[in-house]
Amino acid sequence: MSALVHQMKLLLGIRLRALRNRVIRLPAKRRRRLALYFVGFVGLMLGLGQASAPTLLSTPTTAATGGTLSGRPLPAGTLALEAAFWLSVLASSVTTFRAMELLFRRGDVRAVEPFPVRLGALFVDRLAATAFEALVAALGVSLFFVPLVWHGAPRVALLASGLSVVGLLGSALVGFAIQIYAGDIHVRSMTSDSRTPGDIYGGGGQVLMFSPGVAFAVAAMLILLARLGFGELLAVDGSPRAFWATMAILGISTLAGLGGAMRRFVARFPAMAARFREVDLVGFHVDINYQTSQYDDASRLTRWLPGAVRPVFRALHLQFGRRFVLLRYGYVLFWLVAAVGLTQFGRQAFPPWTVALVPTLATALVINPWFRALRPPLNPRFAETLPLDVSPRAAAATALSLREGLFLGVPYAALVAAVDYDLGWIAALEVSLAVIGPLALGAVSMFVSRDGRLSGEVLLAATGLAAVALTVVAVESLVVALVIAALGAAATVVRLARTRPSSTSSNP
Repeated sequence: MSALVHQMKLLLGIRLRALRNRVIRLPAKRRRRLALYFVGFVGLMLGLGQASAPTLLSTPTTAATGGTLSGRPLPAGTLALEAAFWLSVLASSVTTFRAMELLFRRGDVRAVEPFPVRLGALFVDRLAATAFEALVAALGVSLFFVPLVWHGAPRVALLASGLSVVGLLGSALVGFAIQIYAGDIHVRSMTSDSRTPGDIYGGGGQVLMFSPGVAFAVAAMLILLARLGFGELLAVDGSPRAFWATMAILGISTLAGLGGAMRRFVARFPAMAARFREVDLVGFHVDINYQTSQYDDASRLTRWLPGAVRPVFRALHLQFGRRFVLLRYGYVLFWLVAAVGLTQFGRQAFPPWTVALVPTLATALVINPWFRALRPPLNPRFAETLPLDVSPRAAAATALSLREGLFLGVPYAALVAAVDYDLGWIAALEVSLAVIGPLALGAVSMFVSRDGRLSGEVLLAATGLAAVALTVVAVESLVVALVIAALGAAATVVRLARTRPSSTSSNP
C-alpha cells in the first residue's frame, strides 16, 4: 500500500510540475495572448450574466425541467437553476466525451504506460485529470451567475453555481467509470468469443465505440436529478431532506461506479488500451470503385462557389459525411427532441428566443463544422506544410458550415412554423432566426481566418462565443438579433463569393 501511495504522489507531482513548467516556458507573446483570452472569456461570461440577470431572477409559471421534487409552485430564481442545468449539460457533452481521450489517447497517459507504474496509481492519476477538467468547466459555467450577487440574489447565485459543480463533477466521474466498464466488456467479449476473435465492431466492440454517448445520456440524467434537488433548497417551503436524498443518490452511485471501475481498470487496463487503439486505428475494406467515386457528384452548393473553393469544398463535403455519419443521424434525433419539446411544454418553458436560437447554438457548440474541417482527419497535418494558399480552404470550411447549418436549421424552422403558426410575427422571427442564425456564424469564422492562420480551436471558441452573444441579444430583442444575424449572413455570402487565391500565394 505504501508503494501505491508513493506512486500516486509521484504521478500527481509530475503532472503539477509539468503544468508549471509548461506555463513558465511559454513565450511572452503567447502568454500575453492566453491572458487576453482568459480575461476576455471572464468578461464575456460576466457580461452575459449581467444582461440575463433580470430574466434569471423572474418568477416563471413553468419550466422545462420542473421546479422541485414535490411539485411546489416555482419560486423566483428558478430560471437561474434552469440555465445552470442546460449549461451544465452542454459542458458535460464535452467532459464526458473527453474521458476516453484521457484514458487511452492522450500523450501524458501513453508516456507513462511503458514504465512499472502500478495500475491503481494510474487510475487515480486519470481520475484526477477527469475531475480537474470537470471543475474547470464548472468554474466557467459559474461565472455566468456571479452578477446575480450584486442584483440582490447571492443565494440564487450560490445554488446555481453549486448545481454546476455538483452536476459536472458527478457526471464526469460516472462517465469516466462507464467508459472503463465498456472497455472491460469489450476485452472480456474478445477473449470469451472464439468465433469472432478479430471482430472489433461486434459485441463488446460496439459497447466501447458507443460508450461516450451512453455516458453523456447518464450524465444528463444525473444533472437533472441534481437540478431537482437544488430546486428544493430554492423553494421557500422546500424540503432539505429531499435535497440531501438526491445528493446521497449521486454520491453513492458515483462511489459505487468508481469502485467497480477501479477493480476493472487494475485487472484489464493494458488490454483495454490495446483494444481501444485497435478500434481507433483499424482499417477495413469497402467495395467502392474510387475511380468513379462520389467526388464528381457535386453538392448543389458547389455551383455557387468560386472556382478556387469548389475542389476543396467537394472533398470536405464528401469526407465530412463519411467521417461523421453518427452526427448526421443526430440531426434526426435533434428534430425529434425539438418536436417533443415544442408540443409537450408550455411557452413559458421555452420562450421565443430559446426556440429561435437552438439551431445556432447546436451548430456552433455541438456540430462544430469549422473545428472538424480544420483538424485531422479532414485536414491532415502534412497539408499545413505544403506551399499552398490557405484562403480557399478557410472558405471551403465556411461553406461546409453553411451547408450543415441549413441542413439542421431548415427542417427545424419548418417544425417551428407548423407548431407556432398562431403566434404571428413572433413565429416569423423564430423561423427566420432559426435559418439565418447558423449562417451568420460563418462571418465570424471568415473574420478569424482572414490572415491565413487556420486554427480549429480558435474558430470553435470564436463561433461558440458569437452564438452565445447572439442568444443574449435575442433575450432582449428578437428583432435586433435578426438584424445582426442577417448582416452576418450577408457578409458571409459576400466574402465567400469574393474568395480568390492570394496574390502572395506560394503555390509552385
